[in-house]
Amino acid sequence: MGREADYLRILEAAALVQEQVAAILEAKAFEAEKAKSWITKQTNPTLFHGQDELLKQVGAFHESVLEVIEGITKMELGLSRNLKALLDKGDAGDGMDGFGDLMGSGGGMR
Repeated sequence: MGREADYLRILEAAALVQEQVAAILEAKAFEAEKAKSWITKQTNPTLFHGQDELLKQVGAFHESVLEVIEGITKMELGLSRNLKALLDKGDAGDGMDGFGDLMGSGGGMR
């Protein structure tokens, strides 16, 4: 039972990390909405001295958004890689994916 309990604790920790990531994403979405509102009110094509300057500024905004998305994607890939390693770590010969009876392959927990 010790190994199964360890696996459950690891999965619970991973779920907690995902909840925290969701909270971060929610805050980022709120921040992005505020930034969008500010940008649409403050950036007026008449404030720029040409189309090139306007396009540079818009490109900078988009680049910062893409950096945030890339960072979140890398973090999620790392988390999923860790969970996959955990799931693949069980004994290959037992046919139970390392979780014993927890995953429905047997008659329940003992």
